[in-house]
Amino acid sequence: MAAAEQPDVVDGRRLRVLDASYLRSGPDDAALGAPLHPEVAFVGRSNVGKSSLLNALLGNSLARVSKTPGRTRLVNLFAVHIGKVARTSGQVGEKRRLVFADLPGYGYAKLSKVEADKLDAIISSYLSGRRALALVVHLFDARHPPSRRDLDVHRELQQLDVARVYVVTKADKLKAAERGALSSRFARELEVERTSVQPFSSETGQGRDALWARLWQVAT
Repeated sequence: MAAAEQPDVVDGRRLRVLDASYLRSGPDDAALGAPLHPEVAFVGRSNVGKSSLLNALLGNSLARVSKTPGRTRLVNLFAVHIGKVARTSGQVGEKRRLVFADLPGYGYAKLSKVEADKLDAIISSYLSGRRALALVVHLFDARHPPSRRDLDVHRELQQLDVARVYVVTKADKLKAAERGALSSRFARELEVERTSVQPFSSETGQGRDALWARLWQVAT
């Protein structure tokens, strides 16, 4: 796949997606196969903007963006190869790899209870049982306070021994004053450190550099 058009900056060097490709999909650890690299799980409510965020990070359309929420019914894995690029020469220096895990969205009202329970089981099974899981990116919609289901998932994640970052999507939909207070508001609602909350906009690119800097830390 083509590299991302807009590289990000880490430690004074530009960070660029060198290659990204779909690996496989499955409902459980056995179907997903042996881990290749550290995995980053992206989890959130249906229609939170997860696919748009993934495409904004990767600079392509690996994750299908659908107008119909609840379309992701399996865990989808994508291999990502990134590198630091020298500002002056443009040469790629240090390179790292990681795997993005696109989890099914939860909380879609039009699913039957049986279907919703099945998706919740897939999410919980991956989060609690995947050995290569290095970071969870938990997504929230900037326009709404965390739902009861958001908070249930948040509490479940707090029981796991895995690093987390909280990304508030669709920040561009708010007024400037509201955007400025996003991190503090969600930190209070989730009872987490403000520094762990990152506003994000797939439309404007807000938060993209900061999130990539965090992802670089877990890549190998």
